[in-house]
Amino acid sequence: MLENQIPRPPVDMVMSAYYWPITAANFVLLAGIMIWVSREARRQQRILPVLIMGGAAIASLLECIFDVMVLVWWPQYGPAPEYRILNISVPIWMLAAYPWYIGGMGYWAYRAFHRGMTRGMLWKLYFFGWLANFALEMPPLQIGNIYAYYGDQPFRVLDFPIWMAMTNTMMPILAGALIHIFDDELRGWRSLIALALVPMAVGAAEIATGWPIWLALNSGLGYAATYPAGVVVLGLSLLANYLVSLKLCVASEARQTAPAWKAARGQRLSGAGA
Repeated sequence: MLENQIPRPPVDMVMSAYYWPITAANFVLLAGIMIWVSREARRQQRILPVLIMGGAAIASLLECIFDVMVLVWWPQYGPAPEYRILNISVPIWMLAAYPWYIGGMGYWAYRAFHRGMTRGMLWKLYFFGWLANFALEMPPLQIGNIYAYYGDQPFRVLDFPIWMAMTNTMMPILAGALIHIFDDELRGWRSLIALALVPMAVGAAEIATGWPIWLALNSGLGYAATYPAGVVVLGLSLLANYLVSLKLCVASEARQTAPAWKAARGQRLSGAGA
């Protein structure tokens, strides 16, 4: 009989009474971001900003896959979930969390790339993504019984394994980068492609930066494997952001002294077209 390598989740958890306040707070935040994005769509006369938010909502369907691999457990008893797949009951507040975190930051990144994102700006956005992820995850983890990370999670601070921020911050950055790269083609009916591009970016970012910890957490080797894997994840996350900066960012001097360049690239956001 082979040893079971997969840690057992805390299946007896019951959803906390604080579930609804946390859910409401996320939807309020989403509403504020949607107002901003809708205004941007009207100003640009394009539906693309709204489609980025929609793509982020669709990406919430990937949550169950991530949860199985990174050992996240949502209580099975309590409010009706958004969906239940792979024995994971994903709560409905993911319909708010994914759009405001991935969609909101992803649209901001797309907009900044067009206007001339410098490497310094991108690195500020990268670490802001860490802070935003802390703000998203710390409250429900500290209140208790809304969800839990289990198994031999490395670099855990207040029940949150900070390696998650290293992978999650790349989701909106990569989404914004892909939309920026294909922006000229996302016109007319092809704007709808954004609904697929955002989930693609989410899956790519999580797998590309997080695969070592996925393997380590499910290896049965404990902290001897998960801590080194966490260090590798940090390196992959930094590398991914660095590669984006090499390809899409401009020098700060160019951003300050090249108005013709800005007119050619940065002001495409104000152009007409669906």
